Amino acid sequence: MFFVIASVAVTVLTACDGNEGKITANQLNGEWEPVWIYDVDSIIGDIPFLGFDTKVEGLYGSTGCNRLMGTYTLSDADLCDCNRIEFNQVGTTRMMCEDMATEKAILTALDNASYCSFENSIITISDSDRVPLLKLAKRPEWKSIDGHWDIIEVNGTPAKCLKQDSTETCMVFDMTEKRVSVEGSCNIINSNIVYDKEQQDSLKFSPAMTTLMACPDMTLEQNLIAAINEVRTFKFVVPDSLVLSDKEGSAVLTLKR
Repeated sequence: MFFVIASVAVTVLTACDGNEGKITANQLNGEWEPVWIYDVDSIIGDIPFLGFDTKVEGLYGSTGCNRLMGTYTLSDADLCDCNRIEFNQVGTTRMMCEDMATEKAILTALDNASYCSFENSIITISDSDRVPLLKLAKRPEWKSIDGHWDIIEVNGTPAKCLKQDSTETCMVFDMTEKRVSVEGSCNIINSNIVYDKEQQDSLKFSPAMTTLMACPDMTLEQNLIAAINEVRTFKFVVPDSLVLSDKEGSAVLTLKR
């Protein structure tokens, strides 16, 4: 369940030209991690991020504890060569975590933000007195794979056509531990993740391991294991759609967050 944070319902950020420069929609698009947060010395646990989907003007992400979502609008300001962004109906899930200070600081920064500057690939969000509240750097794409993904297609065939029941099958990526598991097939499938940081779209898996249950319908599982072993690269079609391809560039798995 999501609840609306009323104080973050409308937040305006302004980015003015000069040494800092304004940010364009293309530059803003994607996911950003904080490299500095006002009044936070260190982050315990998961690294938070803010994601901007410019096609639908959607805001999503994580506070490091809870999922965050909302919408935004990006436009030119009237009084200078700058941008304005309005965040609307920003909400989070309601889990309690060890580190709630980071979440509070991020939500406070969004609530009090008035300016946004872009310099040396860093977004700085500041309050009305130009006091910095939050600094963001572009998140490496491989980190964005983290989480749960529904399996939509396997080698071009809809996953639902490869199994007799209607239960969902998903892949769960843990990019910190470099592991992936498949849930919803006959057996649980596990594999280790291997990627080359020098090749940004690199992604492959160690030979898949499974539990040893025998089920009446093994078609999807067999196809999944074969597909997993073929994966060499990844590509985001949109922020919530992921394609894993073989060494020839052919899609072997299509996933949806």
